[in-house]
Amino acid sequence: MRGTILRNDKFSVKVQNEPIDPQGNYLLSWDVDLEKGLVTFDVEAVTTGYVGFGISPNGGMAGADIFIAGVDDNGASYAFDMHGGAENGPPIPDTQSDWNLLEASEDETKTYLKFSRLLNTCDDEDYVISNDTVRIYLDDVAYHERNRAPQSLNLLMPDEADFNPEEYIKWDVMSEVTMPKADTTYWCSVHKGPELNATHHVISFEAVLDDAFALEHTHHFIIFKCVAPADQNADDLFRPFVNHPGENCYAPSDEQELPVNNCLQHYLFVWSKGGKRTVFPADVGYPIPDEVGVNNYYMMEVHYDNPQLEENRRFTTGARIMYTEKLRNIEAAMLTVAHQVHVTLTVPPNQTDYVVAECTYNNIWNKGKIVVGGISTREEMCMAFLWYYPKIDFEYCGSRYTTAQHFQELGIANYTRSSPEDGGI
Repeated sequence: MRGTILRNDKFSVKVQNEPIDPQGNYLLSWDVDLEKGLVTFDVEAVTTGYVGFGISPNGGMAGADIFIAGVDDNGASYAFDMHGGAENGPPIPDTQSDWNLLEASEDETKTYLKFSRLLNTCDDEDYVISNDTVRIYLDDVAYHERNRAPQSLNLLMPDEADFNPEEYIKWDVMSEVTMPKADTTYWCSVHKGPELNATHHVISFEAVLDDAFALEHTHHFIIFKCVAPADQNADDLFRPFVNHPGENCYAPSDEQELPVNNCLQHYLFVWSKGGKRTVFPADVGYPIPDEVGVNNYYMMEVHYDNPQLEENRRFTTGARIMYTEKLRNIEAAMLTVAHQVHVTLTVPPNQTDYVVAECTYNNIWNKGKIVVGGISTREEMCMAFLWYYPKIDFEYCGSRYTTAQHFQELGIANYTRSSPEDGGI
């Protein structure tokens, strides 16, 4: 799940000193030449001897593309092209080497590496670098699930437009929660928007994740626009819940206090792992509020991913929205392209097919089991949130099937849903 505006006039991507761990011990820079289909990485790591660099679709060893390089005791450099096996475990040497070590050096505390690779090596043991968000990690050679330092990145993300935050008005939407001891939690909270007596233009959105727990456990979040029914006043319906601590979005209706169903139709902002700040071009803005002169309310839905069932983790997940009273010439809008998040999104075992929305399904990791649509990270979602301009009156394009028809076409006679921890169905 990702939202951005793409320009077609860029033939390269260059990113400097991206921290891969919260402590800043691993810094990654990369330069992509899209015409040549080549990416060059620079790594600065607080370690000596060697560094293991991995590109993984989900942060695990299975399906990961791994490059190990360093400097030996005699000052000579070395490098290995490896990959993760079908099961999580130690890396396996590649049949052919597609990584090129360009430079390697070290001092008393750090190792410095420069290496390159084609985006698509046409090697089944390598990961194809595309527009997908990937998990990047730097670590030692052995497999240590909890000791690696993964970071979600889009390596082909276009350069950010020129942006000076001091020129704009800041609006923060924050949710501070003690994360429940559960594999998957969707937490909803209601927020009041800024009081605006005229149309303003949003020019940037970004996530605010200020500590390691927020970075690790926030899978994605959505800020929805809340809309009161025609016979109700928005202040009467939503204002009582502005200071409410929030609740489970998918709790049974008789256990819910928040007016969740009045806040699920229209999106303001969507962020997921790997997402960076979205900045609109200089002539483009997103209009707020929807209705001038009345109070506008929003609901923040945060997906917390906690497969280790950790307890007593309290942290803040939020969004920073920058806007201006100086209206721009072109209005932007968001288009959602999706398959309904439901069991009717069923991926048979061991598939590598894809659909038009470029949702790629590779479920070999699930050991021969079916993967179905659902809200956890071990189930499947196919949703693309696209910023575009100029704005038209069109928000959603999606597909869905009736459960009965879907099961009949696939020959499914019985369906029993287990928990995500058990691997689906």
